[in-house]
Amino acid sequence: MHPTSELPTKKVTATIPTQLLADAQSVTGENITETIIAALATLTRDHAYEGLRHYRGKMPLDIDIRAEREDRDYQALGIE
Repeated sequence: MHPTSELPTKKVTATIPTQLLADAQSVTGENITETIIAALATLTRDHAYEGLRHYRGKMPLDIDIRAEREDRDYQALGIE
């Protein structure tokens, strides 16, 4: 069951191309409802990521990467 199953729902009627739905269901291995939920979740997630990509390389970070690397406990990780 999809994690959104506990959210309020809305019953909809949609005309969807048969082959597109069949292809999508073969990818998800789920029923129609779960396949549509997965598609809508992917669409909204991708939109959110696109918004975040706008900030890529634009957020100032005050990190000393060399100090961070030296601070690692390589012996605990089994790396010498």
